[in-house]
Amino acid sequence: MPCLVGLLSGLEPNLQLDAAWCLTNMAAGTDEQALVVIKHAGAYLVTYLSSGNTPLQVIVAHVFSVLWFHFCEH
Repeated sequence: MPCLVGLLSGLEPNLQLDAAWCLTNMAAGTDEQALVVIKHAGAYLVTYLSSGNTPLQVIVAHVFSVLWFHFCEH
């Protein structure tokens, strides 16, 4: 997870997008895996919702929608 968060928080936009997609897939796993995403990447994801990178904002919003399903729809 540290490597993935490093890519997400880095300066390379394409790697940020790839890392965010990986986090989407992890968030779609078990509740425990979703909690790991929140714990390690949650602060970055919240920050990127207001970034100027629209593609990244879209993916991050998708991560949150997957997390919503885990913890609010049950």
